[in-house]
Amino acid sequence: MKKKYTALAVGALLCAVGLAFWLYQILQGMVITDLRNPFSWGLYMGTFEFFISVSSGGMLLFAVAYLWRVEKLMPFAKLGSVVSLACVIASGVAIMTDLGQPLRVLKMLLFPQFGSPLFWDVVVLGLYAVVCVVAVVIQILPDTKKHKGDRKALAQRDARSRALAFVALPMMVLMNAVTSLMFAVQNTREWWNSALVPVDSVAVGVAAGMAIMLLICALTVGRENWPRHVDEFILMAKIAAVGLLAHLFFSFMEIVPLQWSNTPESRELLELVLGRYGWLYTLEMVLAAVAMVIFFLSLSGHSRRVTAFAGILTLLSAFSHRMMQLYPAFNAIPMNIPVTAGGETIHWTFPIATGVLEEGKDLFVRSYDYFPSLPELAVNLLPFGLVILVVALFLVLDKRAEAKGA
Repeated sequence: MKKKYTALAVGALLCAVGLAFWLYQILQGMVITDLRNPFSWGLYMGTFEFFISVSSGGMLLFAVAYLWRVEKLMPFAKLGSVVSLACVIASGVAIMTDLGQPLRVLKMLLFPQFGSPLFWDVVVLGLYAVVCVVAVVIQILPDTKKHKGDRKALAQRDARSRALAFVALPMMVLMNAVTSLMFAVQNTREWWNSALVPVDSVAVGVAAGMAIMLLICALTVGRENWPRHVDEFILMAKIAAVGLLAHLFFSFMEIVPLQWSNTPESRELLELVLGRYGWLYTLEMVLAAVAMVIFFLSLSGHSRRVTAFAGILTLLSAFSHRMMQLYPAFNAIPMNIPVTAGGETIHWTFPIATGVLEEGKDLFVRSYDYFPSLPELAVNLLPFGLVILVVALFLVLDKRAEAKGA
């Protein structure tokens, strides 16, 4: 119980720091970040995408438990629905911080652009949030004072959960796919413009989402209760491993056509992916591969520490993947001018204005080495703090409810 209160305090502290710096950002403007015209999406957008992926795990576990009647996973369905809801809230907060002024979201609601993938992303995210809320309500109803110990309430929970699972699973897939379409439909960004992007996004969602469930379960069930749940955790580990395997395969299939085509555009992109940002791409792939091997070996079923370690590796890989979506795309500037020199025509990248006039800094650039500023990093603590706070608060209240019921 002490650990849960510690997590509650940590979550509250991160939220307080994040809120304070978000207010500072609202007052001072986005200039306090390192986002500029050449690099308009950064840490906030990466975090938004990360929590979209991570939110998949709870609903996936919920759906698998009730659609296929996997009874050993049902005790974790309530926690899974809460984790998914917390991550959806965190993703919404992350995108709000990226808007600069939060009230700008009203323009999307009042003047929707139905041809924009951003609009449909908001719609699907909102619907998915509703599914998560309904799942949480269905799961906690039998624990309320009115229904405590009522077998009829438990039977209704199972029936309603199974009915909702038919919606939750496709919504989880749709949310990851539609969100990634923001990237895939951008014809001018070769790193994004691929049919593999939505499919890979679903694979990352399965892996990262199940990884956070394994990590939270490893931290909450306790050392003494761990052996009783080995089979459940092995099943969850296998699901995460399959997601990682699919992600590694899709990543490989993204690189092969670029190498095969051998065009000036593909060579430039490969240099960015494997050269300039090769360290980040390598980190993403290596962490995913190591976690996959651990999960497939079922070591997670025998050790809490190994499970937590593999879960952390998967989450770090997923976050690296989200940031890796941004760096090559924004540094392969699509505006260029054909220049003939020595009988050979080359494409010269047209400089883009940074939008900020500062002494000692370039006003026009052909590439931009974005790195989050300290205020950005501080603001970004808010969504992470929210997830910790919501999950810890649920665990504390759930423990109290169990104690009263006993």
